[in-house]
Amino acid sequence: MNIIIRDQASTVLNNLRTAIAPEKLHPAIATKMKQQVQAHLIANGTNKKGWPTTSFYPSAAHNTIASSSAHSALITINQVGIAQRYYGGPIRPVTANALTIPIDPLSYGHRASEFPNLIVINTPKGTYLAQSTQTQNAKGTRSAKSRAQAAPRFLFKLVNGVSQKPDHTILPTREEILATAVAEVNRNIHAAIK
Repeated sequence: MNIIIRDQASTVLNNLRTAIAPEKLHPAIATKMKQQVQAHLIANGTNKKGWPTTSFYPSAAHNTIASSSAHSALITINQVGIAQRYYGGPIRPVTANALTIPIDPLSYGHRASEFPNLIVINTPKGTYLAQSTQTQNAKGTRSAKSRAQAAPRFLFKLVNGVSQKPDHTILPTREEILATAVAEVNRNIHAAIK
């Protein structure tokens, strides 16, 4: 009597060991997490006021990088302002005496220095930078057809600083990212044992 035992488990176990080895699994997890973060950033859409877009979130998505090591899968977003929006906190002027906060669609996404001949207007509600809407006539004097046309266009409010509230919704939650990582581990395991 001959008894033949075929070891099919060793092949499956070797395939499984290879599939879940960090050098193979961590890059796969990092890639899936990167795709998730990019999709979430793009889904943030345009600014809340409906003003012309600065493409902040699409730029952040484009500058999202996946990397991995034997111990981790890492996602990095190389976009100025993402950490500030996520964690919040104070913003103070660095090279000027005040921050210029855009208050008009024309100024949104621009610096005050990009606008020629801004004037400073002090009001009971604060200090503003405005652009004159008057034009020069042939004699070199400013004129306007109506009082409304002569009113300056307020572009920026000057402030000493602001405290931005944290916004954790700009990125997927830890639970969502973990679910993506676990799904990728499971996908690799299922592919290895087929």
